[in-house]
Amino acid sequence: MPAGGHLILDQTRQAVERRAHAILAQLQDLEGDSTAAAIDEERTERAEDTEVACSDLG
Repeated sequence: MPAGGHLILDQTRQAVERRAHAILAQLQDLEGDSTAAAIDEERTERAEDTEVACSDLG
């Protein structure tokens, strides 16, 4: 695969960054409800990312 900008690489980087931020948020607030909110937010983002990736394929 040639080096350079590829759409899937940017999407993957963004997904990894979002996941890392969600994990950090969970670690910083282990006792609060924001952990559950962060998990719900992450699930929503994953669903949206899947929809975008699938729409890009076809």
